[in-house]
Amino acid sequence: MTELAAAQTAIAGADFAIKQGTGIINSLKRKYGYVKDMTQNYKKLLEEYRKLCLREEDIDIKLKRYEMEVDETEESKDWRGKVKRMIVEVEELKTEYVRHSRSRWFLYLMKLGRRIVKKTVDVVSLTNERVPNIMVRKAPAPHTSIPTNENIEFPSVEENVNKLLEYLRKEDIKTIGVRGPIGVGKSTIMNYLQQKIQVLEDFDTVILIKVGSEGAESYIQQELQKQLNIPEERSDEQKKKMIHDNLKNKKYLLLLDDVFSNIDLKKVGINYEHQGKVVIASRYKEVCWKLNEGIEVKRLSDTDAEDMFWDKVGKDLKKNRHIKTHAELIIKFCSGMPYLINLIGNYLREMTRAENVYRESIWRSTWDLLTSPRGEPKGDLETVYKYLKLETDRLKGNDKSCFLYLASFPSSHELLHDYIIECWRAQQFLKNFPKLGMARDHGCNLLLHFINHFLLEKETEAQYKMFEFYRRLAPSIARDDNNCVHESRILVTELGVDVNPTDGRWNQIVDSVVAEVAALTELTTLCFYFPTVNSFETYIHTSMSWNLNNEWRPERLRSFKIIVGQQQENCLTEFDAFRWSAEKRLRFSAGETFPDAILKILKEASSFELIAHTAENLSVFSAENLEGLEVCAIKDCPEMTSIIDGNGAAFQLLKKLHIDGLLKLEHIWKNSVIPELSLIQLTNLKVKGCHSLRVLFSENMVLRLNQLQQIQVEDCRVIEEITKDGSIVDSGAFPNLKELELINLPLLSNICNNADLTWNSLQLLKIDACVELTNFPFTFKGAEKLKSIYCTENP
Repeated sequence: MTELAAAQTAIAGADFAIKQGTGIINSLKRKYGYVKDMTQNYKKLLEEYRKLCLREEDIDIKLKRYEMEVDETEESKDWRGKVKRMIVEVEELKTEYVRHSRSRWFLYLMKLGRRIVKKTVDVVSLTNERVPNIMVRKAPAPHTSIPTNENIEFPSVEENVNKLLEYLRKEDIKTIGVRGPIGVGKSTIMNYLQQKIQVLEDFDTVILIKVGSEGAESYIQQELQKQLNIPEERSDEQKKKMIHDNLKNKKYLLLLDDVFSNIDLKKVGINYEHQGKVVIASRYKEVCWKLNEGIEVKRLSDTDAEDMFWDKVGKDLKKNRHIKTHAELIIKFCSGMPYLINLIGNYLREMTRAENVYRESIWRSTWDLLTSPRGEPKGDLETVYKYLKLETDRLKGNDKSCFLYLASFPSSHELLHDYIIECWRAQQFLKNFPKLGMARDHGCNLLLHFINHFLLEKETEAQYKMFEFYRRLAPSIARDDNNCVHESRILVTELGVDVNPTDGRWNQIVDSVVAEVAALTELTTLCFYFPTVNSFETYIHTSMSWNLNNEWRPERLRSFKIIVGQQQENCLTEFDAFRWSAEKRLRFSAGETFPDAILKILKEASSFELIAHTAENLSVFSAENLEGLEVCAIKDCPEMTSIIDGNGAAFQLLKKLHIDGLLKLEHIWKNSVIPELSLIQLTNLKVKGCHSLRVLFSENMVLRLNQLQQIQVEDCRVIEEITKDGSIVDSGAFPNLKELELINLPLLSNICNNADLTWNSLQLLKIDACVELTNFPFTFKGAEKLKSIYCTENP
């Protein structure tokens, strides 16, 4: 076979411009072809060279993505070494071609042309060379002892470990979750728990397995086989049985760290009938949802984060005014994450301890390396970048664009639920969902996904915050992914008219605007201020979107934020229902009647604010119109004596109830019989400035408040009791109450007449200016979880 034929076979059909021949004439033709078709063959070389580089780049990206969990195989290293050498050779050949392709020396050109053909063959062969495995899981790190008398590195570790020990001592708790964002210290907690359990000798066997993103039931089985010295078996079922038999009579503790997905413990060989227990640590909330108990590892407080940072860097540098600004920026960048504080702190300590180093420039360049969109950080700081990018790489397509886009907002900017989704729609990130309802639903699900994966923090029910390190690194991540992060911030609703309710100029033009809005035929979302009831009634009766052949069509109201009635600055509620996640919100102010138009919208609303109305109670609105409310705030209604006065099943979905300035209020629920489904979802109750209210809860109300988490009562002059004297209150009442605040209640003398009340969830107690309340220490003697007590001394 001739040289050229061999070349053609090796490149599997690459069509060079040289034809095979025999004899002297064909040999001369072939050599002439090297020269004549050199340009075409050179283009072919560049094309095959590009394919080789792309394959090597794909492998490099995969290795970097999983760098923290895998090592590169020797086969891959060998192949990539060949690629590097090939790159040098091709680049040299490219340089030679550019310089000499126009030479007149035929013999030289013939040799150059032949080298191009041969190099193309070599490139194609290397591209097609099979590399069976490019990476292998890292070997588990050896479990080193952590002396329990040594200072704990992260301030929260001891507290979290003690909480886990508390759960582990309870017989009915078999599985426990440790959840928290990336870098918050979950692995440190798991390691320290392992060592502390071994010292306490509470378990016969303690096993720690780092599972990782590629790990599943089969990997856990393999690790258990190694650590339990179980002979290797061929099938998963055999492994499962042997693990089960080995552990069934042992009191064991299995610690599964860094779990990325739900684990079926039964497939592993772990049964609930065992005496053992399992602790699972994960950065994903859904992994821990079905476990018996769990803790959420929080970020460090600003004070703890700063203290830990200077412990790492060196406290002697803290007073250096030249680095103060950049130190504050770097601490903020770390977002209270111990891992980042430790990594960056150690880097800065080493750099600033070097001889002849100008310290200010080190801190300035470190900040630039961490946050500059111009290039990926190098050296030790590269670990920070890759560590954080690992999480964003799990997002795909427009979902990743949605996340990175949030970084374009300043850290002080309020990111509200609906605002975020409207911005995403405006930027065409939700273009696959052409209908508004579908786009909103996907946006809601996406925000929930970001929260569950600790990519965002939830500050209130509808307000979100991006971790500072993600916000700073987003431009670099977007650049690497060819993902555009826009700087524009556009608020878009289907129709939103943003005006100041206290600006009287709006009153002069509102009627003409209402007429135009009413003429829209496909409106499903409206944000609008109607200064008079008449203007609102006009819209409801004439809207072509919400009426069809004079029939009311409530199904068309996908979302609304409607304010009706004159608004005065001193009449706006301290509680802003517009900051909660409800999509259908109504505020009605300064009315004396209950127009049909208001009732129509109220029936569809999930959030309702009533301000300065003359109603005696909300029952006049009819219970069926209050069934769907999740949030209700009532302020400055001078004639209101009770919130509910009737037998209807109102407030079946209510979660937040805020009452302020109802001077004649005597009851929250006046009727002695409360329907079974009413109030059962209430979590938050605030009562302020109600100077006729003597008792907060009747006996029947207490029975309905199992979900209540927060009670705040303030500035109520005549209130004497929280629960009515003589009421039969079970010792397990208020099982989920976490915060109780009683402020400026001069006649309050009794909280509950049951001294055995356990207060199972109470964590914060605040009592201020309650001069008649003298027995409260005995009232809360059963509150084992109580962490904070704020109390003023009675005069």
